[in-house]
Amino acid sequence: YKIKAASYHAGLSDSKRQHVQSQWANDNCQVICATIAFGMGIDKPNVRFVVHLSMPKSIEGYYQESGRAGRDGEISYCYLFFCYQDLVKMKRLIQNDDSQTSTKEAKKVRIDTLNRVYDYCLNNVTCRRTQLLEYFGELFPSSECKRIKRTVCDNCRQVLKTATIDCTQMSIDIIKMISEFSHKNITLPYTLEILRGANTKNIREAGHNNLAAYNSCHQLSKIDLERLMCRLILDGYLHQEIVTHQQQSFEASVAYVRLGPKAHMVLSNRLMNPIELTIRTEQSNVTNDAKRKQQTPIEQLHERCLSDLKKELKLIFGDTSHAMIVP
Repeated sequence: YKIKAASYHAGLSDSKRQHVQSQWANDNCQVICATIAFGMGIDKPNVRFVVHLSMPKSIEGYYQESGRAGRDGEISYCYLFFCYQDLVKMKRLIQNDDSQTSTKEAKKVRIDTLNRVYDYCLNNVTCRRTQLLEYFGELFPSSECKRIKRTVCDNCRQVLKTATIDCTQMSIDIIKMISEFSHKNITLPYTLEILRGANTKNIREAGHNNLAAYNSCHQLSKIDLERLMCRLILDGYLHQEIVTHQQQSFEASVAYVRLGPKAHMVLSNRLMNPIELTIRTEQSNVTNDAKRKQQTPIEQLHERCLSDLKKELKLIFGDTSHAMIVP
């Protein structure tokens, strides 16, 4: 494509970093692959794309980082790629932080912040702008997001029918199931498989298809069930413990689901606050061909570039499962 690109990271010399930053600021370099600190303090108005290749550390950080796009008022785009392992990796870094300022309370705040970011990433129903601004105490109607089709977020772009369902009993079943694993290790992905009734060899051999909670959440999609689990973690009914296993040549971090500080209220049969979840019930049947016919040439080019970007990511990272959002 003959697009000039450069990298920017702590491993470069000061002079090299200054040169790269100068090239980018003066439009001599169009693409920078860098850590999130890049561009701080530089008022560059014509940034057209901001792409996150992993989950941000906080909502505040993402709001600032994505806000570097389109400061001149022209159409610009933000993409966020994420996967569950991003969450595990970041929690491990927090857990292993032994600095003086990293107290137990400070770590809890940082982990809660990460859980909120992951919840934002998973939410495939609510307008992205509404979610972001609601976090800061502002109201933003999704109708405003839909008003300009070229800048509509990924959730508002889709014609959806939604429903709000009561997930209280499912939540109780989940908490009780995790209590049965109190002296064992169970990961979140494996928990989802049990709750959705997966008929896998591992589940059958372990006898987990005989658990009371097996298939109890089959009516929820995988992503909606993961959203519910995230909600239970945020509300203190569950939490994740990061355990590092030493392999022959590397360390592997695994997140195990444990009971949270509020779980005892459920296990002692005390009333639980109602937990509701808004989910997709139907999606537009508009085909890709029909969508392309409605697109302008610029929008079609934009779609092709996005497709090429996804292919490049697969070449770099392999077929690792990931999701993408466009806030």
